[in-house]
Amino acid sequence: MVEPSADAQRLHQLFAGLERAHGYYSVDGKPNEKGKIEGTRYTVKEPVTDEKWQRHLDGIYNTFPYGLGIVPVRDDGTVMFGAIDIDVYKGLDLKKLAQRSKEFGLPLIVCRTKSGGAHLYLFLSEPAPAALVRAKLAAWAEALDHKGVEIFPKQDSPGDSEDKRYGNWINIPYQAGEKTTRFAVKDGKRLTLADFFDYVDAMKVSPEELEGIDPIIQGEDDDLFWGAPPCLKALVARGPIVDFRNNFMFSIAVYLKRRYGPDAVVEKARLYNSLFCSPPLDGTELDQLALSATKKSYSYKCKDNPILPVCDKKVCCTVEFGVGGERGADSTELQFGKLQKLLTDPPLYIWEINEARVELSASDLLTQRAFQVRAFEATDKIMPPLKPKVWREYLEAAVSAMTTIEVPDDATRSGLVWVHLHQWCTSRVTARSKDELLLGKPWTEEGRTFFSPLGFLSHLSSHKVACGERDLYRFLLERGVQSHTETIKGKRISFWSIPEFTLQVEPFEVPRVEPEGQM
Repeated sequence: MVEPSADAQRLHQLFAGLERAHGYYSVDGKPNEKGKIEGTRYTVKEPVTDEKWQRHLDGIYNTFPYGLGIVPVRDDGTVMFGAIDIDVYKGLDLKKLAQRSKEFGLPLIVCRTKSGGAHLYLFLSEPAPAALVRAKLAAWAEALDHKGVEIFPKQDSPGDSEDKRYGNWINIPYQAGEKTTRFAVKDGKRLTLADFFDYVDAMKVSPEELEGIDPIIQGEDDDLFWGAPPCLKALVARGPIVDFRNNFMFSIAVYLKRRYGPDAVVEKARLYNSLFCSPPLDGTELDQLALSATKKSYSYKCKDNPILPVCDKKVCCTVEFGVGGERGADSTELQFGKLQKLLTDPPLYIWEINEARVELSASDLLTQRAFQVRAFEATDKIMPPLKPKVWREYLEAAVSAMTTIEVPDDATRSGLVWVHLHQWCTSRVTARSKDELLLGKPWTEEGRTFFSPLGFLSHLSSHKVACGERDLYRFLLERGVQSHTETIKGKRISFWSIPEFTLQVEPFEVPRVEPEGQM
């Protein structure tokens, strides 16, 4: 008898489906041509117990891989969870999928499947009709560019299945617990089981809330929220704005200024007010609010309700009119795009500004005046001085979404020094005896190369590579440098050593050239 843990009981509650039957999937094959890992499916006409959920978390039963499959639809035609099953196993980006779902305001949790596809789970706080869930998930799948994929539940009631008794089941995540290959993803990171539980609690919706969630799917010309911050899209997707309408409409006015310029804000704000606020703000009040948003370089109300709970700066920084972007009648305003960090030594930062790639040092990035100079050099646009608090918000938003890029070893100062040391220690200037250390030549024996740091620094200087003795020792410390003191030919000298470099033992192939006139 397996004693079920609290985690097993919690999973049972979250995935409360049909209780009189379940499935499990035994992995016994290799990926097919589509990348799907083959296995054997079993439907077991037995109750789903906490003990079986524990076996699911343990991942094995009687030496066989064991993972539960649950039928979402219950005998009364309701569900507590549903899923979009995306059977794409090569090139599917789970992080982008989760980001796109969040931009649409969809309460979906992206989980990796055993083969690298995705199950997008919806969890409900109360039972909802299976028909409603199926319709919503099908519409959401189309919005996410995955029209026609499998939707669970597959039936409106178990009696609608092929054998008239059982519905179709879906594999459940976290098979084998923390060792699983089936896990939830948030902000591009794998979630532990405990984090998954917390995420589900935050994402659950009621049947009433579910009915009001519809993603906005339109083109640039007719989309009211083209390039808008994800928070605004998420709010309107959930239904009319009843509370904190002033903060919502002020952020709408900021968005409209960035998209169309200040002259269009008041008129366009009236449309958004009538469509999304319930009840709409008074006309005079709305006009004054919209007009005030055009006077200064105001930002969105990210730290206030109703935006705060759905704020996502990482995504917001990447959209055209998010916390970093603005265009319109004022041509001096800069459009802030993605920020990248190149892991050179020292690091180099590249910020996309007005479609130009501006190269910055850390000092340039943190000093507004220095940044203005670099941005002007790249764009010929003048950025007006911003208040320190506003500039810091721009930086924080960009840094929170910043990507890092590895660079070749010789693109760093330490890597360049190492390349020169390799060439110097294996060149024709190497010593024929240890005594020649006195002449500044490198000497190799018993797996280590010994050299005078002053001799190598002289070599670097001749190649116009700036480096001091302290930096040199720091660069070589992680590569196994050791210091030595020894008397050679009566002279006390200090020198260093590193592990011996691998030498080229095979000659270059020289192409044969036939004498003229011969074939």
